[in-house]
Amino acid sequence: MVANVNGPQFSGGANIAIKCPAHTYEQTVAFYRDTLGLPVIEEEDDGCIFQFGPNRLWVDLVPNLSHPDIWLELETNDTEAAASY
Repeated sequence: MVANVNGPQFSGGANIAIKCPAHTYEQTVAFYRDTLGLPVIEEEDDGCIFQFGPNRLWVDLVPNLSHPDIWLELETNDTEAAASY
């Protein structure tokens, strides 16, 4: 598939988020903090932000979630046109 050069341009943003259910949250935070040794930028009861190279990795506790979700930030030069995709 080839990008539409006449439409909005997209690029990756600086933020990556992992939404974790309660039963995986502590283990996920421990993996990134203790096993990988990623620097912690901020930590609260319901989330933790790590420095992940040039990006920020947000690990968020979502109690009603059954499986983890991963969210990637996208940036665009034309939000109105991008909304039609």
